[in-house]
Amino acid sequence: MKLSDNILVEPISINNASSLFRIYKEVFQGHPWHEDFVCINSKREDGDSKKCMTQYTKNLCINYDFNKNTGTTENDCRKSYQKRDTIFILSEEGSGLEKCVGCGDELRLIEFYPEFINHKDLITEAMGEKGFIGYIAHNNNPVGFSWGYEFQYKDTLTVHFSEVLELLNTRGILPEEIFYGSEVGVVNRFQNQGIGSALSALRLLKAKEKQFPFFLTRTINPYIHIMLKKMFSGKEGEFLFKDPERSSKWFKWSFSDFNVDEAEKIASTLIKY
Repeated sequence: MKLSDNILVEPISINNASSLFRIYKEVFQGHPWHEDFVCINSKREDGDSKKCMTQYTKNLCINYDFNKNTGTTENDCRKSYQKRDTIFILSEEGSGLEKCVGCGDELRLIEFYPEFINHKDLITEAMGEKGFIGYIAHNNNPVGFSWGYEFQYKDTLTVHFSEVLELLNTRGILPEEIFYGSEVGVVNRFQNQGIGSALSALRLLKAKEKQFPFFLTRTINPYIHIMLKKMFSGKEGEFLFKDPERSSKWFKWSFSDFNVDEAEKIASTLIKY
């Protein structure tokens, strides 16, 4: 199928996985994630007092996100990332830092992808999860993706599902009732064209067919909420809890509120079969 006149959309498969490998790193090096470099102490075991998840980047960013619900700015990078808690900018000449801002050890950095997380292993793992649904968009080159799968009982490279399961139990949510929205991303130069919304709509329409009661996702991006609110009859996602490992938060929508017509409209305005 085609997304507008120049964008091709197809289900993610082993045949196009190499395209995902190429752009996954690029997407998450962009705003609001800035997953460029991380302190080497990020490789320490959980529970180690020196484990450090402070991120660094050489790419100047002046973007910020506005949360319409709270009337506040989020992911504000306009002052050298100082408002981003765990992300700090490195100068072109050098970091200017001798010690890590987070743990205080000698500053030693590794690439977020693939040294901290091997994104090829991450994508291959996701494709093998039960109930995997995913789409990738191309414009000669890959430009965006969206995927998800059934809630997992085992930990993955990016999610400690075992810890999340304990938190879900306190909320009375059964894991077999959940479709987990894992990833949606578009490279910077193709953002704000509706590509991410269309890919997400396709993913949700397919998940709806499988009759999951709930859609869950974790995110730091307020624009994900705007996108999902349109497809869930104007309903805000219910905040569940902060992720036990990362700075993102978990939210829940009910598929009983999912507006199939609206989702098909979002997809069909861009997608030509």
